[in-house]
Amino acid sequence: MDDFLLCHSDLYDRNHILALFKWGSQQELSVSEHIEFKGKEIRLRTDSPGHFYLKITQEKFIDSLTGDPSKLSKEKAETTIDASDLSELRSVGGCLQWVAGQTRPDVAATVSLSSRGGKTTYGELNNMYLAVEHLKATRSEGFCMMPVPINDATVVATYTDSSWANAEGFASQHGAMTLLAPPTVTEVETVGCLIDWKSSRSTRVCRSTLAAEASAADMGVDRAAFLNLMICEIMQRQPSYRIQKTLRMLAITDCKSLYDSLSAEHPNVEDKRTIINIRSTQQFISRDGVRWPPTEVQWSDGLTKISPVLLRTYHQWLQKPILKLRE
Repeated sequence: MDDFLLCHSDLYDRNHILALFKWGSQQELSVSEHIEFKGKEIRLRTDSPGHFYLKITQEKFIDSLTGDPSKLSKEKAETTIDASDLSELRSVGGCLQWVAGQTRPDVAATVSLSSRGGKTTYGELNNMYLAVEHLKATRSEGFCMMPVPINDATVVATYTDSSWANAEGFASQHGAMTLLAPPTVTEVETVGCLIDWKSSRSTRVCRSTLAAEASAADMGVDRAAFLNLMICEIMQRQPSYRIQKTLRMLAITDCKSLYDSLSAEHPNVEDKRTIINIRSTQQFISRDGVRWPPTEVQWSDGLTKISPVLLRTYHQWLQKPILKLRE
């Protein structure tokens, strides 16, 4: 409640706000000096003159993590963990959850799918230990927030995906992330600024892949719409209920049946719960605002399943998020 992170234009005299309060210690971010804020290291980087971006990490916290997968025998992989190891499970899972929600979406699916309380197996605990190893090996590489102009033409792009019935109790794992992008994103490859992500289990058992994908899209677009309103409140200096026009939104999925349903004026869907998800999504996404890229560039796939390959490729992409929505 008493920590502030401020940014301002060079044209603004910050002494105006500094005079309003009694301040404690202060840090100033520069290319040569990073700052620490709420357990995160924030660094200003440049890859060309006048072109800056932010790298956000949790190096100190990751250094404090412990867990050695070599201690767990393969014979016990399918065995439910003993009561004596529950405290270790909670410790590792809690630490991973904090990192996954702050700077490392690449391990979000692992911690979500592997955490099942007293039903967790030693194999799932081992998955968490492997995630810790990955974090330590890439401790200085959190994620990068790239520069994207924020104005009336800015696009809010939402990637959503779901792995059907791969979670506990036949629930489906949902993944969603939101990026800001320039208007050219629908025509050419362009860099995006990642501002939100989530990996979680569905709250109900979905009967089909379409149902799971529609549920994930509804969740992702809902989060993106909230962020859209927040940004418009800042730009237009109006409360959300007075905003007349919001930023254009895109829904990105690699599920062809969901793409067809969201693009249709009258979706041909029999399941009532699924049609509600589709109609809810269509309230914020126009029919020409849906994109269907191949899976290898549908980056929320890394938020829905445990995969060493996806872990590495998704992590690499987070260092410079590129949106490719057209061949």
